[in-house]
Amino acid sequence: IEEPPAVRSIEDFYNRIEQAVSVQSFIYIQTLGEVSYVNFKAPIKLYSIASRSGLQKRVFLSGGIHGNEPAGAETLASFMASLARNPAKFGPIAFDIVPLINPWGFSHDQRFNGDGRDLNRDFASFKGQESRILTSYLQGKRYDLMLDHHEDPNGKGFYMYQYAMPDQKLSRKIIEAIRADGY
Repeated sequence: IEEPPAVRSIEDFYNRIEQAVSVQSFIYIQTLGEVSYVNFKAPIKLYSIASRSGLQKRVFLSGGIHGNEPAGAETLASFMASLARNPAKFGPIAFDIVPLINPWGFSHDQRFNGDGRDLNRDFASFKGQESRILTSYLQGKRYDLMLDHHEDPNGKGFYMYQYAMPDQKLSRKIIEAIRADGY
């Protein structure tokens, strides 16, 4: 089976983010691990953003789990640039952001990783390199909110799936804020 051609540069994607966030000293960049396939290697990076002491909430954001859904990764890149320009925007909230969970899929515009796995379904078996890297990082961490960004070419507008919290107040507030911003 012939490998699909690369359509996006992982290096360019990360360089854009790092150039945008380099203006702030409170944004820390860490490589969680590296995925490796035939003729392909790329890091999975974490961006930790905590602009002040007295933090009250911790939020984990991720995107790019499906490589053919670039909007999630691009949204997080834009979000980080926005935070770098206006660090007080979200007050006492610390963000840990993994904008690109599936670098091979992103590079090749494919839903699956380099082994043909749907990583969104792999967090029970952990057969994918990417899900093992992310799970290893998240082990023992606690967040007040976790959001994984996707793209739905057949959907209309913005929507959310909520898991693990029966109270929908926070989800409703998020949706209201996004609508108020014109989406």
